[in-house]
Amino acid sequence: MTGTDGPFLERAVYYTHLPANAVDELHRLARADSRALLEKLNALALERQTAAADAAEAGLQRLRFGVYFYREEMPDDAGDGAAARATPPRRGRPNARVRPSGDEG
Repeated sequence: MTGTDGPFLERAVYYTHLPANAVDELHRLARADSRALLEKLNALALERQTAAADAAEAGLQRLRFGVYFYREEMPDDAGDGAAARATPPRRGRPNARVRPSGDEG
């Protein structure tokens, strides 16, 4: 994670080799916690927007904040899956980073 306050924020985690029930659990958590954060941001943004309109503030900006969750089946490269199941999975590595403005990669 880098310490920049650029206009873009990207944070993500990526894991493979998770059982479906674990992904279901993580999906439920993501839905619940992201909803709470979106509601909090929405309330604060509305409060700040109202205050800015009352003060006729200059230099106004806009924002968009969203959440995504993607899941898919792991490919079965071994046909019947026996070799894939016999190979220990790599450990997932969380990846949280802030992408500076203008960073294409």
